[in-house]
Amino acid sequence: TTTGSDYALTTPRKELHALYQACKEAYSLYSSCNLAPSMGSRITVLTDSLINLQRLQWIGSKNEEEVLSGLRRRHMTIHDVDKLLSIRELLLRVTLPIKVVHIPSEVNLADPGSRCKPHGPDGTVLKLLASILDSPNQRPTYVPVSLSTTTSGEEEDLPAGSHLCPLSPRAGPLPVPLPEDPSQQVPRLSDEDTQALDSLINESVKQDRTFEAIRLFLSSGTVSPPFSRERLRRASAQYEVDQNGTLYRTVLQRADGSIVKQRVVGEDRALLLKLVGSTHINHHHLGARQLMLKVKEEYHFKNLPSVVRRCVRLCRPCSRANAVRKFNSSAGAHNVQDLKPLQVIGVDIYLPNLKDPSEKVYQKEYSGCLVVTCLATSFQRVHLLKGSVTTKSVCEGLTLLFNNSIWPSVLVSDSASCFSSKEMLRWCKLRGLVHLFSPPHAAALSRWERSHREITRCLRCCACDTHFFGGKPWFDIVSDVVSNLNHLPYSEDCWITPAMLCFGFFDPGDFYRPTDSLDQLAERLVANESRSAVQRQREQAQSNYKLRMVDYFRHWTAYRERSRARVLSAHGRPCDLKKGDLVYHLVDSPKAKLSSRVLGPFTVTEIESGKATAVLSGFNGSSSRAWVSNLIRVPKDDVFSSHPASTPSSSTEESSEHFQDFLDGDKEGSSSSSSPPTRSSTSKDKPLVSLKPYEWSLDNFPPFVVLPPPPR
Repeated sequence: TTTGSDYALTTPRKELHALYQACKEAYSLYSSCNLAPSMGSRITVLTDSLINLQRLQWIGSKNEEEVLSGLRRRHMTIHDVDKLLSIRELLLRVTLPIKVVHIPSEVNLADPGSRCKPHGPDGTVLKLLASILDSPNQRPTYVPVSLSTTTSGEEEDLPAGSHLCPLSPRAGPLPVPLPEDPSQQVPRLSDEDTQALDSLINESVKQDRTFEAIRLFLSSGTVSPPFSRERLRRASAQYEVDQNGTLYRTVLQRADGSIVKQRVVGEDRALLLKLVGSTHINHHHLGARQLMLKVKEEYHFKNLPSVVRRCVRLCRPCSRANAVRKFNSSAGAHNVQDLKPLQVIGVDIYLPNLKDPSEKVYQKEYSGCLVVTCLATSFQRVHLLKGSVTTKSVCEGLTLLFNNSIWPSVLVSDSASCFSSKEMLRWCKLRGLVHLFSPPHAAALSRWERSHREITRCLRCCACDTHFFGGKPWFDIVSDVVSNLNHLPYSEDCWITPAMLCFGFFDPGDFYRPTDSLDQLAERLVANESRSAVQRQREQAQSNYKLRMVDYFRHWTAYRERSRARVLSAHGRPCDLKKGDLVYHLVDSPKAKLSSRVLGPFTVTEIESGKATAVLSGFNGSSSRAWVSNLIRVPKDDVFSSHPASTPSSSTEESSEHFQDFLDGDKEGSSSSSSPPTRSSTSKDKPLVSLKPYEWSLDNFPPFVVLPPPPR
């Protein structure tokens, strides 16, 4: 009853309705034929909608209140939850063994009928379907679980090596997994060691010559050679001995004034590792700094920092977590720390700026490559693109890449035209993928573009190396570069690589378990729900970028000379800034992007006397110090000026019209310098900031004037 253009009637919702009808048909068949488990019958429901199967697995044994409390409102409505709960109720009514299995659309028997095809599946498809049904645990499967039972029995039924999707055959064996042998893990105190801990520590103190001499001096006044009495007297000022003859160090003090008594331990390496390892495990895998503070509250021994770092390095779970955390922190991906491998994929187009005169044959054949990056492990794959970069070529490349590995749950990209088209939206909906865009005002969330910097750096180094890569085209070097990056360890002291995290450890339960990072990504990024919404976001991003460029050039031409004169008495000119002024901060670093060289606006809090600096405060209350020569007062007609009667849209139009009048006045001034500039009527008909991308140029901007440095 709803037209195809309705955004609410998506492909997953159509598939969910079809799955509900199939479950009703299965229950009707069960009740009408009086099937029983003694007959050896079983029911299997086949579906090609993976996202609905994931939602059923996510619901599990939760009741309606628990489902609604953890509902993902951006992707699932209350109507969808009712359908899913109805499907689970219908499946629980059947006493026979029943399961829902995901199969590809090519082997789905109902697919030709739904597409109005005259011919059904052939013999090859039927053989492939038979092989899938012979081993259904190799595919994503849902078995209904009642509210009173747990999922422990279901997890035990799954084989240990089951995969959600079959991995493509790869050359060579899979990477060696992390060792599970207890002897290769962090050493811990056993039950026998815990019972005899006092005797072990006392024995280690006796074997240490320094600590034993201090203990004997404090307990009986005995002087042990080669230490003199004066040296032992000075050293023993930091220690004390209790009634049992136990040596403690009393140097540290808590905030409340109490003294921390540290148990002294000798140089027994095995015992020290066991003590630190037990503290590390008992306090939930603390890092090196926090673990050192925790150990200092109980024990004191020589070379404490090195022993703590050695213990943390031996912990295999910490090594794996630190490796992923180091990549995330270096890439700046603060919202993808608990994602699973290949769960969220970042996609981007890579156009190499590398030209070689000897590549005239391949110059028109390959135009770029498609780079996909796993946001959890930094694993990368590339696909070469021929001809012009279109949505069709991008979709074909993504299909080839994901068919040979694992299809992700969420696809993340920027708002390029090839990703925001109608064909891309249809392609994602047909495959049940959630497509997210980076918001226009926070392009820094596109953290997957970090792979471009790595590829570009390696590609340039390989192209300059004529000994090994002489005469080799760039598209052959890219594949070698990506392969080396995938098998490169995260750090010098960690042997884990992105390829090992992707294909060496794959747990279906962890992969489809909901995480906080998925919700954060859905809230921070823009969902690809309709063509009009994506187009609005793209136009808004373009207009904001153009406005920022216009403001930058306007301030450069009109206020750069005045900013050079804003220095203190050291340069011979006074500072005309006042407290409370709204200013911009110019960044002249060559590493800064063109659109981020004008920061602000900020408020001048204080002008420091005797210095050429001023204290600025931002919108969030943070303060910073900047040179006065790099500060520009915000004019009254600026887009960021805060007037109570003006609106953002009106200030933007006024700023664009003012800048167009400035350009028109400059043209007229060249012909007649005496006549004042007049307002042009073309600025109202066609504002400068509303030009299309192919009409945008810098021809009408005034020439840049390089000013000499100020006199001293």
